Amino acid sequence: MMKLLQAGIDKTGRDLSNLTLTTAIRAQDAYYNVVNLAYMQVSSGTLSYQEAIKRAILSVAKEGASVLYPSGRSDKVDVAIRRAVLTGVNQTAAKMSEAYCDEAHCDYVETTAHSGARPDHEKWQGKVFCRSGKDKKYPPFSETGYGTGAGLCGWNCRHSFHAFFPGISAPAYTKAMLNDYKAKKYEYNGKKLTDYECSQMQRGYERKIRETKRQLTACNAAMRETDDEALKSKLKMEFDDQSVRLKSQEKELRDFCKQTKRRVDSSRTQVYAVKDDQGRIRGFDRSVSQKSVWANRKLGEETLHEFVEKTSDSDIIKLTRKLNDTRENFKFISDETFDRLTIQARKKGAVILRGTKEVEAHLDKMEAAAANINDVLMFRKDVCISEVLEEMYHFEQNLARSNNDKEEPLRSILNEIDAKQYLLKNAEKYKIPRKEIDLTRQQLEFYQQELKKYQ
Repeated sequence: MMKLLQAGIDKTGRDLSNLTLTTAIRAQDAYYNVVNLAYMQVSSGTLSYQEAIKRAILSVAKEGASVLYPSGRSDKVDVAIRRAVLTGVNQTAAKMSEAYCDEAHCDYVETTAHSGARPDHEKWQGKVFCRSGKDKKYPPFSETGYGTGAGLCGWNCRHSFHAFFPGISAPAYTKAMLNDYKAKKYEYNGKKLTDYECSQMQRGYERKIRETKRQLTACNAAMRETDDEALKSKLKMEFDDQSVRLKSQEKELRDFCKQTKRRVDSSRTQVYAVKDDQGRIRGFDRSVSQKSVWANRKLGEETLHEFVEKTSDSDIIKLTRKLNDTRENFKFISDETFDRLTIQARKKGAVILRGTKEVEAHLDKMEAAAANINDVLMFRKDVCISEVLEEMYHFEQNLARSNNDKEEPLRSILNEIDAKQYLLKNAEKYKIPRKEIDLTRQQLEFYQQELKKYQ
């Protein structure tokens, strides 16, 4: 414990009020206090880092839901605390390694290595360095960027180092091991990925889930507090929409982890506490979670049509690709191709519904092959490439609010024309079959004739 405290003193220049060396604005005293406490709890073994971080988030949320840095960057409390605690603990371990090297008069260190290292850390992991830089047989330790935020033992860095004695110590990592760490040995939807690429994609899925949970928490709190029935109804619609999105995002994360053989880390999708509009602390607790599950189930099994009808009353464009009598002669795409074509929309928050009994029934009622309403995209199980590409284009139109200055139905007509022209322009690129190209031309001519009525 004394070595731990001494390392903390050395690391902070005797300023123990900032053990994690965070650069957040000093006025946020509550943030400083809780990250320092969490740091000591983890370093001393009193609490696991997950439990310490959870307690810190709940505590600091009473003072503010985000942390502001002098650079102008703002982070959510959970992100800032996790980074500060883990980085602080690793930096203290590094100081203890430095102290041991000094005591042993050792001028050489070996860095640790692991799969999933960021590219600029990958180049120096698992290698031996000379601390003083005097021995030309070994690269200088300064090449690792040790002591800087972006280097060894810096922000979110999981690497460390230990003393190495040339002629006595044996290297911990072989060249084959290091090559294996950076190999593209994982596969997701047909694409080969490195461990680092997988970790970045997983963090992206986790961030989206946390953000959706924050939205659900805020909606739930507002619904409980308001007496305005009209407002409550709007909030309920938003809650239902976010519930569908959450389940879709969670399914994507599980599917990603299953394909890449990674573990779903539930601690990274938790939202411990957020503030509502009145400054009260709310959490994504079991009550909110159960409401979300029920809302998603209800939408999926009972009221999909009702949900879509409510959504289409908004100012978001409602666009469908009409069902064609000769569609059974078209070439349907594989699940892998469908996933590849829709992955970018999913990343941007689209909710993809495909091939369920409820979706098929709803599309039958609309006489549509596919539909795009708000950010909910519906497809039949048997789907053509042109149908998917068109709905992806409509989704981008919704995000850009294309032609929103026009009244309906002129707005939808213009967007349909743009979408058909996009398909024809990119027919060769995506290898769209001739029958689908001919149908697209027919539909384009139809909408162009409709447009003349409004000119």
